[in-house]
Amino acid sequence: MRLLILSFSYAPRANPRATRWTTLAEEFARSGHSVLVITSWQQGLPEQETVNGVQIYRVGMQFLEHLRRKISANQPKGTDKAVAGSTGPAEATAQAGIFLRLLKMLNQGLWRKLWWPDSTCIWLRPALNTARRLLAEQPADVIISVSPTFSAVVAGHLLAHNRQRCRRWIIDLGDPFSFMEQAAPNNIWLYGGLNRWFEKRAFLRADGISVTTAGTREMYARLYPECAGKITVIPPLLSPSPEPMASGPFFPNPAATRLVFIGTLYRHLRRPDYLLQLFSAMLQARPEFNAELHLIGDTHECRESLASYQQRLGTRLVIHGPVDRSMAAQAMTEADILVNLGNETAYQLPSKLVEYAATGKRIVNISSLASDSSTDFLKSYPVALCLQDQGAVPSAGQIMEFSRFCGDRTHREIDASAIENFLRPFSLRVVAGRYGSLFGFPLPRP
Repeated sequence: MRLLILSFSYAPRANPRATRWTTLAEEFARSGHSVLVITSWQQGLPEQETVNGVQIYRVGMQFLEHLRRKISANQPKGTDKAVAGSTGPAEATAQAGIFLRLLKMLNQGLWRKLWWPDSTCIWLRPALNTARRLLAEQPADVIISVSPTFSAVVAGHLLAHNRQRCRRWIIDLGDPFSFMEQAAPNNIWLYGGLNRWFEKRAFLRADGISVTTAGTREMYARLYPECAGKITVIPPLLSPSPEPMASGPFFPNPAATRLVFIGTLYRHLRRPDYLLQLFSAMLQARPEFNAELHLIGDTHECRESLASYQQRLGTRLVIHGPVDRSMAAQAMTEADILVNLGNETAYQLPSKLVEYAATGKRIVNISSLASDSSTDFLKSYPVALCLQDQGAVPSAGQIMEFSRFCGDRTHREIDASAIENFLRPFSLRVVAGRYGSLFGFPLPRP
């Protein structure tokens, strides 16, 4: 069969959807299917190439990608062409800095409030044009729109109108769209009605919709009952982990008990405050306990919370920032305890929990909801501690439970057979097979 995948993110981008769909696309290609991926342009990579049997087309975003890099760095190097008339390098650098700050203000104050359906809307047109050209050359049996981002769904909706070029259209939702208010994809006040109207039209046109949790399926079934029969739950995928770096240990202090959180912190969705309170209280009660808390990933939205605890905890709290997947894999192998922060929504499950479980290590899960999907996921995991953030300071009982769990050296990693049984529903074979059923084909047995 011929599969056309619309996914803004694809390898070597390092985010959950990119990792998931790179693994799946290559698996479908190994199974004998023709797989084409339309994704976003990335600096230093060819616009078209074939990798592990997958034909990749990288389109659009060149100008914005260059601009984004400059804005995020906010440190112009040398003389910029935009200020070529300035009298010297120092003045050029100052003027370029002002220009970049102005662009950053326009991005945050205006562009963020106007884009639709999300921040990747500029990618929509080139992706659509490329897809139409490829479909004119040869129709696709299945088109898959991978979201986030929802721009891929908009493109798929327009392409699926011509059924002579597309037999089936599948929507794959990593996160919900219209009711995602904590980390809204666009200006809800301006576009809330449009979000629901278009999403319903897309669901009605789609031949199948995949979501990662039962909570998301239930929310959509209530929102669009006429589409409930199309919605399938396909859980997170345990993707093959890259080989850890061999240049030396990730953590410098081998004697410390290392608590490690890997992921992104969000101001309105996933905050670290309760974890920091627990960790600080444990060290205050047990100052002799040689423990460190390491945060790996993008933490800039919660930098104010982290700053006060950095002063208080010193070297006990280490903020590493984003790292590549191989370094994150090495950090997981060297961790004593892995930490998960549940989302402030009942319908999302952090995909890294599957990778956490694959290590067989102790896991601390801190949730803010009684119906937390992460807590439900860890119910059958033998060495997990789940604590609920009830919006106040941790209770003495929670602090004691946390301290005992972290300091208990009698815990051992789970044996391989128990890990295999726990992870079977998330294996590549099972997840790819679920998608294959949704696409209308069975994968050949090995």
